Amino acid sequence: MPSNSSFSDGLFLKIINVIVYFLFLGSNVYTVAGPTDIYYTGKDTYVTPAPWAFLIWSLIHLLLLGTIIYQFFDGGKQVIIDGISWRLPLLAVLNAIYVNLWARHYYIAAFVFALFVSSAVTVRALLIQFRSENAVTDRARCPRHSTSTMS
Repeated sequence: MPSNSSFSDGLFLKIINVIVYFLFLGSNVYTVAGPTDIYYTGKDTYVTPAPWAFLIWSLIHLLLLGTIIYQFFDGGKQVIIDGISWRLPLLAVLNAIYVNLWARHYYIAAFVFALFVSSAVTVRALLIQFRSENAVTDRARCPRHSTSTMS
């Protein structure tokens, strides 16, 4: 089946996604390989996770790399460029700022940016839920999709 999209559809956003992915990756690599060791000498509390728990970021970056590559394919253009749109660069920039603030021990400002990251993700999840509920409601109202029979 021929595709209606081309490589250059949404090219500006694709380039921005690549740039912010490397910004996001670089900010996390810097916190691990930088001059200060934040995972082993950070603020120690009762809820502070073990240093090895931060290895999950390796998996997250691998999956995000897959997302960046997938956006250049037809299905990825529909999901990432048309669906997620500018939220991916927004989340990457907000998270890079959060990681940088946390690494520099500005914990209150880092907490505020963590709330920004969480709210951006929550808004997207609510939009997806709202759209799917409206789609179900619209299908229920449409007479041709009705499963009941007329007597």
